[in-house]
Amino acid sequence: MLDADLVKKTPLLVHLVFHPESTSARALAKHIHVALNVDPVVQGLRIPTLFCRENNAHLPPADQQLDQAEHSFVVPLADTDMNLAEEWCEFIATVLEKQRPSVAV
Repeated sequence: MLDADLVKKTPLLVHLVFHPESTSARALAKHIHVALNVDPVVQGLRIPTLFCRENNAHLPPADQQLDQAEHSFVVPLADTDMNLAEEWCEFIATVLEKQRPSVAV
């Protein structure tokens, strides 16, 4: 078993979040993924990306797992499918709130 302190996390992980029924948002997510992860033979950014987990009910995941990297960057690819699904709007609001930096007063 690995000690959690010994496992080094990737510095940055980009979370591409879209409604699973949106073909245009899925296509855009794939395009962003390719742009950030070009052919390994060619020099490029190679920034790891993660698509939002899907389920058969087309509901958002219970947890987006923002702790998989030292820093997570969430990209909501919102469109009509997402805007019309209240549970997705709430999910995005919750994820973005978790990403908001704490401000000491």
